[in-house]
Amino acid sequence: TSTHSGEGTVIEGKIINHGTISGGTYSCLVENKRGRETGEPDGSITGGTFRSTVTNTGSISGGTFHSEVDNQGTISDGSFAGKVTNIGSISGGTFASEVDNQGTISGGTYSETSVVKNTGTISGGTFLGTVETENGTIEDSAIVSVNFVNEAGETMKTVRVLRGQRITTADLPEFDPTQYGYKKLKCTVGNT
Repeated sequence: TSTHSGEGTVIEGKIINHGTISGGTYSCLVENKRGRETGEPDGSITGGTFRSTVTNTGSISGGTFHSEVDNQGTISDGSFAGKVTNIGSISGGTFASEVDNQGTISGGTYSETSVVKNTGTISGGTFLGTVETENGTIEDSAIVSVNFVNEAGETMKTVRVLRGQRITTADLPEFDPTQYGYKKLKCTVGNT
């Protein structure tokens, strides 16, 4: 059990962590372990650059991950360029690739290049990329309501959408504003 800042250090081989990794560059398999089974402290990653697979049963609260991450613990922050398989929980971080969610997503930003495959639960986050839900759950807390309002202030249609997703043309209200003497239609975002 120790704290490793690793500044200027490149580690190769395999690391089994029950301490804290706060920096360094790792081109090896890293197992960030939960200590409950062994009586050791939980492993924690708070920083560093990881160029190979990371298996996490502890916690990740920072770092840059260029390869796959298998998360069975918690992710609260970090930058993830490779695939993330989540059986644990994600409450924060930025994700640019595939996220296979079998656990819980309550936060984070999923970029335009991300593909979230959800068979778990999504209760929050911002999803700018593709979201595929098969037998998964998207809770109301992850949804925003978009109200289409005419110039008279009347709501013509409300569309519920996953935060960050685009509204499709099919979801737009069927309305010709000029037919009623209006020149424009405006859109407001509500908190439903």
